[in-house]
Amino acid sequence: MKRMIKLMVFSLIIFVPLIFGILQQKMEADCIISKGDKLILRGLMFHGYHGVLPEEKTLGQKFVIDMDAWFDLREPGKSDNINDSVSYVDLYNIAKDVVEGPGYNLLETVAHLIATETLERFSRISTVRVKLGKPHVSIQGPMEADGMILKGDKLILRGLMFQGYHGVLPEEKTLGQKFVIDIDAWVDLREAGKSDNINDSVSYVDIYNIAKDVLEGPGYNLLESVTHLIATKTLQRFSQISAVRVKLGKPHVSIQGPLDYLGVEIFRFRGVDV
Repeated sequence: MKRMIKLMVFSLIIFVPLIFGILQQKMEADCIISKGDKLILRGLMFHGYHGVLPEEKTLGQKFVIDMDAWFDLREPGKSDNINDSVSYVDLYNIAKDVVEGPGYNLLETVAHLIATETLERFSRISTVRVKLGKPHVSIQGPMEADGMILKGDKLILRGLMFQGYHGVLPEEKTLGQKFVIDIDAWVDLREAGKSDNINDSVSYVDIYNIAKDVLEGPGYNLLESVTHLIATKTLQRFSQISAVRVKLGKPHVSIQGPLDYLGVEIFRFRGVDV
């Protein structure tokens, strides 16, 4: 009986945050593109000693973190000056210090500490999202979170890859590296859907070429500048596009530790930015 009670308590501790996370995602999904510009860190992995079980405190386990830090990237996008932005490395180190530091019982505490330390350190950051995953938990069965569905017609370009020479380090300027980009262009597709005429829409190829020309063109210090240029050029060229989202990732960065990529995501709007 005692063992059953322990299992029930452990299940509540694990599942309540999962359920809350799914509900929070559904609530946020109603927003079309109001999130704004942000820095993106994906797939950060650290070894930590957080959890309520004794073996979690002694043996530890791998934790996976995604972070988003919202602030207006227009100024660094125009100036191409790192002093007008926030370094990915600083955000990475905040997460690393917390996860690899003293152990806590709850993931909620760990995530809260990362978020609050980020906000306290960088006054220009308005909002922080920390997604903390514990891949190895004592739960039998698969777990999968619901995805967000954003509203509004849009053209979608995913996983575009180009070689570019952007970055503040000398080797980034000379050797270059791979960049991965996603683009969303919001445009009313009703007319094109009825007519089946390419002249009533915007060609994916044209948007692709804008991204290609910018990324393979002259080097910039900041990803903020690269994404800003792609978004504004797209809005300037196609009057029917009302808003553009550009997400640019740099998979190969000079950080000691495993991660998927670091990058930025911006939104630019007709009537505001063009």
